[in-house]
Amino acid sequence: MNLLNLLECLQEGSFCVVMPSLHCEAEIQRLVTDSRQVASGDAFVVYENGFPFMESAVTNGAAALIISQKTHQDNFLKSFGVPVVVLDDFPAQLPLLCNCLYGNTSHSLKVIGITGTNGKTTTAWMVHQMLEAIGKSSCYIGTLGFKTSQTPLKELANTTPYVVELHNLLKQAHDEGCEYASIEVSSHALDQNRVGGISFDVGAFTNLSQDHLDYHGTMEAYENAKWRLFSEFQPRMAVFNVDDEVGLRWAQNFKGESVTFGTRGRLTGMVSQITASSLDLKIQDSCDPLSVPMSFNLRVGGLFNYYNFLGASSILLALGFNLEQVRNASEGVSPVAGRFQGIANNLGASVIVDYAHTPDGLQKVLESAREVTSGKLIVIFGCGGDRDKSKRPLMGKIASKLADAVILTSDNPRTEDPLTILEEVASGLHPLTQQIQIVDRVEAINYGVSMLNSGDTLVIAGKGHENYQIVGKEKVHLDDSKIAHEALSLRTR
Repeated sequence: MNLLNLLECLQEGSFCVVMPSLHCEAEIQRLVTDSRQVASGDAFVVYENGFPFMESAVTNGAAALIISQKTHQDNFLKSFGVPVVVLDDFPAQLPLLCNCLYGNTSHSLKVIGITGTNGKTTTAWMVHQMLEAIGKSSCYIGTLGFKTSQTPLKELANTTPYVVELHNLLKQAHDEGCEYASIEVSSHALDQNRVGGISFDVGAFTNLSQDHLDYHGTMEAYENAKWRLFSEFQPRMAVFNVDDEVGLRWAQNFKGESVTFGTRGRLTGMVSQITASSLDLKIQDSCDPLSVPMSFNLRVGGLFNYYNFLGASSILLALGFNLEQVRNASEGVSPVAGRFQGIANNLGASVIVDYAHTPDGLQKVLESAREVTSGKLIVIFGCGGDRDKSKRPLMGKIASKLADAVILTSDNPRTEDPLTILEEVASGLHPLTQQIQIVDRVEAINYGVSMLNSGDTLVIAGKGHENYQIVGKEKVHLDDSKIAHEALSLRTR
């Protein structure tokens, strides 16, 4: 599509083109945000941090530059020798350009958007696995990365990519024959319109608890950001966890059809609902009540994964699959790396690596760990630097209440003093709690493993699948599961 035709999707007067007589009929193949990936015929979309790379993008073959109004300086822009499109409303207009160029790719896929504080990753991954088990080609986009049946898992910079990258990934998934897309939708992404232009078939909500207040400021603003998935994007069907008070309220306020799930039998007049007891699921239609008990065998542990599976099953029902298909698909569900991930050992102890990094997440993983612990429950965790400080003492309090021993260590300290972070977490600990502070995370994990006896459980929380640690502004290699495995091996030699 040439540049002039591409710009026809924008309202007249909402943009301008610097040097309009030059190459404005050049064919545009893709929109690209990384200058290193620009090829001949691409349009380089310039976010604020991309200004220094415009020259290299043109050198690599960019046929046009697309920038926001506030960077508009004609003399500077003319120096690049290609048309520069200056947008009045960058966040709102980029999705229009993506859909125009790629032909509304999300309309050709059945797109599932999953939001909530905890459980997004596991639920989205389970949906992807279950769809593949049913025989449907699916892609996954989220914290773990991007994956299709043809493309191995590759890392992404954000849980929910920025709008251009997200549309590019959906276009790739469509071109590879995917029918479904399972996407984690973060509150940041909703607030920043990263999912703009996406048509959602199903929107799902897992739960809401304190997180990201460094960004949103208040719990009300945080909740409102997540509610946008249902209020503004208006998915064809919604899925709500009604054991969560916010989910129950949202289910009652949602204007469309929905499937709800939980363990308390809270019927809300929705189209259908899953209730569960010991993984015997029942589906109940609000118009024609029907109970179908069905047992499931899962290879995942933890009560919170129980909820994630209920959510994934509800999503499949919302997509039109029946309960028999859901049960068969459940056999294809395997644990997500870093989510209640067990580390094998010969000590007779349980060692669990988990991504829990919020008060609610830590509470749930410790409650689940307690269920499988006959001896002491030991937890190792910290809190990220340059992030919401108010949750630090809350997490300390939860650890103190649920664990027998607490080892505080660095998570991603970033530019904060690690010791200061640990002291702020420790302020929430009960004075009588057995505790130790070890800044070095490798040393902390080794120490935790040294404490283990048969029947004990060690939970290493906060990093999960991540294989790095951010200290200052440097990202260094660090993998909790490998460190734990090595420490356990040394103990059993």
